[in-house]
Amino acid sequence: MPSSACLCFVLLVATSLLRAQEAKTLLRTDWQPGKTFRLETSTDTSTRTPGTNSEQTMRTVQITDMQVRADPASGHRLVKSTFASIKGELGANGKTLTYDSSKPAETDELLQQMFGRALGKSFVLVYDDKNRFSDVRGLGDLAGQAGAVTSLSAIADSRDVANLFRKSLEMGLPPVPVGPGDTWSTDESITFPQAGEVAVQMNGKMDSIEDREGRPHAKIVFEGKFGNSQPTIDRPIPLVEIASGSSISGILFFDLERKIVSFGAYTSTIRLQTPEMIVPFTQKVTTKMTVVDGKK
Repeated sequence: MPSSACLCFVLLVATSLLRAQEAKTLLRTDWQPGKTFRLETSTDTSTRTPGTNSEQTMRTVQITDMQVRADPASGHRLVKSTFASIKGELGANGKTLTYDSSKPAETDELLQQMFGRALGKSFVLVYDDKNRFSDVRGLGDLAGQAGAVTSLSAIADSRDVANLFRKSLEMGLPPVPVGPGDTWSTDESITFPQAGEVAVQMNGKMDSIEDREGRPHAKIVFEGKFGNSQPTIDRPIPLVEIASGSSISGILFFDLERKIVSFGAYTSTIRLQTPEMIVPFTQKVTTKMTVVDGKK
């Protein structure tokens, strides 16, 4: 009967669509209470002042430990993020200065001021039981020096730093469940300390599923453009801006078993607008996240 054949076809299509939907995965970090995650971030930055042949370079390797505990009252997951160690290298005018937080006595004073201020500082990222971001807490430690009165402006800047760190953990990840071959686009605003509000437009794709270290990983490729949002009465022009036309591209590997971004690499071309000129920067970043205790 034609009607029976039509019904069977509809059921077949519906079943296929349901199975396809089930195959999609939400690629979101699972902040499991009781675990500590360690993030190693290596950043290489280079710039050349327009009109000169002088190149300045900076390299940093930062270790951030993230201890997760559950809030008994709300069930939220509290991720205490601490800048545990920092190494830095600054090259300019044929000279190289180095910084190692484990060897403070051997460190150049200028680099101690540049890098040492963040060492040991912490803040708390708050997520709900579905790993959705909720709030930032504990900003006083990041904002102030021991024994000092912390200003409201310092706390505001620290909130921007904490949120920027949190955004870096999510960068390139899709906002919805995806499967191999799926693509997505996002538009959002991120506040950068000193540079102000920056509009970010990103395009991503789940390229494939690959084996890394014996576990399946989702391979993600992404690219985007960013630049300062237009100023308003409530958002005046900052002294330093990120000019439009700045861009980023990269790759992520999301561990489907541990539910973390185990590896990321991306390159940014940044056009920094000062009152006098536009200064181009190139920045290359690699990240590696591991579980350092708790059940692997």
